[in-house]
Amino acid sequence: NRVVSVGIDIESINAFPSDVMLPSSAAFRSKTFSPKEVAYASTKHSPSQTLLGIFCAKEAVIKCYTGDKPLTFRDVIITHDSKGKPICNIRDHEGFEFQISISHSAEYSCAFAIMTTAAS
Repeated sequence: NRVVSVGIDIESINAFPSDVMLPSSAAFRSKTFSPKEVAYASTKHSPSQTLLGIFCAKEAVIKCYTGDKPLTFRDVIITHDSKGKPICNIRDHEGFEFQISISHSAEYSCAFAIMTTAAS
């Protein structure tokens, strides 16, 4: 595969909605995350920190995406393999693959994305 672009994002937990898992943030969650992403986060020790990491991954992917049709948060779906490694899936966009990494500290989450295409 050929690297086409890279993206990175870092966010402060203090700038993220503290009520992200509560009913008061349902509109934000539905615009930003898939039901599977929210369900995954709800199984973690700090659901807000987990969602912030997923948010950063989506931002990093959106920043490095070079396709014709812009991506939205809902187009980028972050899942995890059995060992917890994040996996990026893009809805209705073909021909690109993404490798992502997410990291956390007590105050910040960050993510890095690499967009690749098949070598020609």
